Amino acid sequence: MLFKEGTMLTDTETKLRGTRRVHIAQEFFTNSVHYPIANIFIELLLHGPLVYITKIDFYVIGIAAVVQACFLGTWQFARRPRPLLGNLIGPAIYTVVEVIIEGPEFFTEPNHIAYWGFAFAVGAVQEMRVRLPDRFNRTLTLLENYIRTNIL
Repeated sequence: MLFKEGTMLTDTETKLRGTRRVHIAQEFFTNSVHYPIANIFIELLLHGPLVYITKIDFYVIGIAAVVQACFLGTWQFARRPRPLLGNLIGPAIYTVVEVIIEGPEFFTEPNHIAYWGFAFAVGAVQEMRVRLPDRFNRTLTLLENYIRTNIL
């Protein structure tokens, strides 16, 4: 049973709405991990697997995606979505940690800048889907999918 503002959700409501954990997992697999996976492949190709998996970058970008999914999934579960803000959490964590380690040299890699661009673009489109009338949903979904396709 879940609690909702002093009342308990019934099993049926929980099944229909899902749990917080389900929202977080769904957010992770359908959004938060997309760019990190592409970036990991780029880094593996550029530096080789043995070099890349021994660097902290690999782990930081993965953890950043999980943290982002936790925030976005929790907000979605609470029915207070903040997609634009939430989509910037992963790049922010990744950038802060990497700048501490690498310094300003971090910004010389185009894929590091691209993370911010794609996060902002996807977040902006998702924010419009939340704020605009439902009649725009199809167009915005197509736009979001187009943006995601360009990650590769």
